[in-house]
Formats: sequence, C-alpha cells, structure tokens
Amino acid sequence: MGFVANFNRKAAEKGVANAQYWLGIGYCDGDGVIQDYSQAVFWFHKAAEQGHAEAQYDLGRCYYNGHGVNRTLTQAVHWWQKAAEQGNAKAQYVLGQCYLNGSGIYKSFKQAAIWYRKAAEQGHANAQNSLGICYFEGKGVSKNHSKAVFWYRKAAKKKSAVAQFNLGNCYYYGYGLKINYKLAAYWYRMAAEQGNELAQFNLGLCYEDGVGVTKDSAQAEFWYQKAAENGHKEAKNHLKICRQNIENAETIKITDNQLNLKQTNKAKVGFHVQNCVMLSFLYLLFFTDLINKFLIADGGFLKQLFFATLPLGLTTLAISTVSLFFRLGYKGNYGGFWLILLLIVVYTGYVSTGFFHGIGMLVVNIIVAFPAVFFIFVIEDSDDAYHLD
Repeated sequence: MGFVANFNRKAAEKGVANAQYWLGIGYCDGDGVIQDYSQAVFWFHKAAEQGHAEAQYDLGRCYYNGHGVNRTLTQAVHWWQKAAEQGNAKAQYVLGQCYLNGSGIYKSFKQAAIWYRKAAEQGHANAQNSLGICYFEGKGVSKNHSKAVFWYRKAAKKKSAVAQFNLGNCYYYGYGLKINYKLAAYWYRMAAEQGNELAQFNLGLCYEDGVGVTKDSAQAEFWYQKAAENGHKEAKNHLKICRQNIENAETIKITDNQLNLKQTNKAKVGFHVQNCVMLSFLYLLFFTDLINKFLIADGGFLKQLFFATLPLGLTTLAISTVSLFFRLGYKGNYGGFWLILLLIVVYTGYVSTGFFHGIGMLVVNIIVAFPAVFFIFVIEDSDDAYHLD
C-alpha cells in the first residue's frame, strides 16, 4: 500500500469523510492499492453517510453500474438525489437523465428540466445541451427555439460535440435564429472533428451540395467515410453514390477533353482545306496560262475551255487530297514544295510572249503562291499531325 493510501486509511478509520472518499477512489481506480470495487463501495458508503456529496455521487455510480454491489437503479437515484440537493452538478445532471428516461424513478420531463437547469447554471456542458433539447422539443418547459439556441451555444463553446451538432442544425434550418449555412457548416465541422457521426454525415452533405462551403466531392467522400466508420448507416449509401459521382465526373472530364481536342483538330483540318483550295486556285491560274500560251493559243473556244478546265479538276483533286492526307498524319517530305518552285522557274524559262510577262507572272507567284505554300508545308508542319480518332 502506498504512502497516500496508508495515510488515507488511517484518517478514514478515524472517521474523516474526505479520507474515506479518497480511499474509496483508490480502491475504485487501483491507485496505491489493488483495485477492489467492494472496498470502494464500503468507503464511499462511509463518506456518503456523513453527507460527502462526491462520495454520494460515486456511490450512486457504483449502484448504477453494478460495481462492487448488485445493480440497483433505485439506490443509484437515492444517492444521486442526496448529492444533487447539495449542489453537485454531476449528480444534478444524471438525476435529470433519470427523470427524463424514468430510470429508477418515475418519468417526469418537468423534473428533468429542473435538474438540468440547476446543473446548466453551474456550467455543466451536457446539462446545458440537455436543457437546450428540452426547450427545443418543449419537454418539461414551453417550446422555445431561441432559448434552445442559447443553451446549445453555451455547451458548444465548452466543446460539447452534441451541442455543436445541435447548434449547427439550428443555423442550417433557421431554428431560433436566421439561416446561416456557413455557420452551420462551421459547427458541424467542430462536432465532426470530435467524432460525432451525425455531424460528420451532415458536413459530408454540405460538401456534396456546396452548402456553406465550397463544393468538394473529395471532402464529401472523406466525411461520409468517417461517419460510416462510426456506424452511420445512411452515410454508407451516400459514400457509394459520392464515389460513383467522382468516377463519373472524371470520365466526363476525360470525354470533354477528347471532344475539345477533336473539335480543335477538325477546325485545324478545315482551315487547312481552305488553304488547299486557295493554293489550288493559284495553281489553276498558273497551269491554264501555261497551256493557253503553248498548246491552244490558236484553238477554238470549246477547245480552250476544255484544256483550261482539265488542269482545274486535276490540280485541285491532287493537291487537296495529297495535302489533306499529309496533314491527317501521313508524314512525308517537302517534295511538293520544291516541285512548285521548280515549275515556277520552268514556266518563267519557257515564256514565249515576252520577257516582261514572264517576269510579271514570276513575281505574282512568288508574292501570292510562295507564302501560301510555305505556310501549309512548313509552318503548320511544326505542330503534330491532326488526328480525328
């Protein structure tokens, strides 16, 4: 036996109530002596009979839990009543619980509210929350949500998780005060961080719907998971739905990115086709002028029309098709570009109707055709080929 326990025993045996109480605590907790609930009850009883309020409260707990004695609720209430009448806040609160539930005594909401108030006014957080519930539900007192909020707030500031959850509900639904989703989420979080599964679930709802907080599926999933781990059944269902929504959102995001890429590539291809048509038109001018000068200068109108139209069809089809396939991913070289330059030179060299006409056509091709060709085959090729798959 430790020094303190030995000292308390000597004083206890002399009838000192406080020593008897602390010796009982030693036996109850196994502090300095071997844990022995029956000895704890013995010494609690000695002190309780002398009016020691703490001993009366703890003796009531022993009877309520069946520690060292047979479980007897009426005896628990008997000793709690004595301690409560002496102003013990803990005893006042549990006595209120007994009246509320009819445990070891007759059921009375009015008496429950009375004892809750006595403990609440001494700063007992659980009593403050319970009195708030009485006002909220109108049990033992007139229903008054404003007074409920008053007591919830007192208990919430003392870190009562249940009170924090209840206060969050008041802010969320506008019970006794104006609706304020941000403060609702705040108090839900305060309670949730203390492990309150109801607050964890509600905070998950806030994050899922973006109420009072920024919408965040990951946070919603996190709090649903916490609530589910603490046994909240509905949270398990919401957790499945939330995870499915996250997967769907990721799939939609990927699909949207693919669609945007396809639309961008289609736009690029469409723009390139326009370039092909413009370039083909330039080629048409080039070849029809060439054929007109060397082949059909002396022919009839139909013959000239035929030979003028033939290069149009062939040139447009060949250039557009080859260029489009090239841009869709069939890589090649710049042979077409160099061929065009060569044709321009050949054309100029074989001009038969005047040096200045040939020089003029060369300048026109360089100013108009060369930039277009250079843009299509050189500048645009700096990007990856455009794919439509």
